[in-house]
Amino acid sequence: MRVSSAILDENCFSKPEISFDTFFPIESCSRLSFTPRTTITSGSLPWFLIFLQLALPAMAFTPVLGTVQPRGGQRGTEMTIRLNGDRLYEPEEIIFYQEGITVTKLEKAGDEHKSVQATISIAPDAPLGEHLLRLRCQGGV
Repeated sequence: MRVSSAILDENCFSKPEISFDTFFPIESCSRLSFTPRTTITSGSLPWFLIFLQLALPAMAFTPVLGTVQPRGGQRGTEMTIRLNGDRLYEPEEIIFYQEGITVTKLEKAGDEHKSVQATISIAPDAPLGEHLLRLRCQGGV
């Protein structure tokens, strides 16, 4: 919920009301002027610039995993899957949250760092259903 401050001019009469969705008193007036409360002072500007300098490179290198194709496999088989996304630099490991699937081969596919190809082995007793995974690259998880 966003709270703003309002300044009433001297020709406006107001009466408090209760809004059922917020339960905060709201003054009704047709002539309201809103003033911004966010300012950056000269003392906080260097700290803000240092924060930006440290935060932006970290966000630029984090890998993003978009799709996994094909979406399914049969128990007791070995298959090749393709993981697509962005910033998939130097893939190192696929982390599965359940037992039953192991990675036998992992390599990047293409030169644009947007896809990874993996060969996986699905155990005959692997549980049915979705298996959550994460891709760990040199730049992060």
